[in-house]
Amino acid sequence: MVPRLQSREPTLTSMREHASGGFRQEVFDLVAANPELRRAATLLLREQLQGGLATRLPVPADAGARETTSRLKRDAAFRVGVTAQFGARCAVCEWQVRKEGGPVGLTAAHIHSLQEEGPDEAGNGFVLCWLHHSLFDAGFFSYDERRQLIVSGSWPEGERGSMPSLRDYLGLPVPEPLDPRWRVRDEHLEWHRRKVFLS
Repeated sequence: MVPRLQSREPTLTSMREHASGGFRQEVFDLVAANPELRRAATLLLREQLQGGLATRLPVPADAGARETTSRLKRDAAFRVGVTAQFGARCAVCEWQVRKEGGPVGLTAAHIHSLQEEGPDEAGNGFVLCWLHHSLFDAGFFSYDERRQLIVSGSWPEGERGSMPSLRDYLGLPVPEPLDPRWRVRDEHLEWHRRKVFLS
C-alpha cells in the first residue's frame, strides 16, 4: 500500500465545504416560487452536510440555475454548554437516549439561526431531538410572548404518521437552564416567531 503523504487529492471535508450543485431551469423555477419547497430543500441540505448548516450562495446569473453551498462553522463550546445547561433531553418530547454515555439523536438548536446571522452563544439555544429541531426550523412550532409553545396553523396534522402531534405540547414552557446566563433570550424567540414561524 502506497502512503498518501502529500497527496493532492481533495479530502471529503474540503469537498463538502466547497460543494456545488444545480437544478434544471424548470425545477429551479418551481423551487424558487414555492416557500415550502425552498424550506424542504434547505432542510435536506442541512441533513446532507452533517455537522454544519447549509448556506446557499448564488452564483452569477450566467451560470444559470446553479448554487454553491458552504458550511457555517459551529462553535463546539455552544453545543457543550447548551447540553450541560439544559440536560441531554429534548425540550419538547424529552427524548434522552444514550449510547456509551453520550446522547443520541439530540442537537443544540439555535433559535435565531446561524444562517441568518444569529449568535453562537448562551441565550440563543436549547436542546431538541433531530425531529423537533427540523420541525422548529421549518416553522411548525415556536414560542409566544409568555414563552409557551405554539403550533402553526400550517401543521399537517393528518400527515404525521405515528408521531405524537405537536398540539399535544401546546403551552409547554421554554426550558430553563441551570445557569441563568444561558436562559433563552426573548429577542431570539421574537425573531423566530417573526422570521420562521408559519403564522
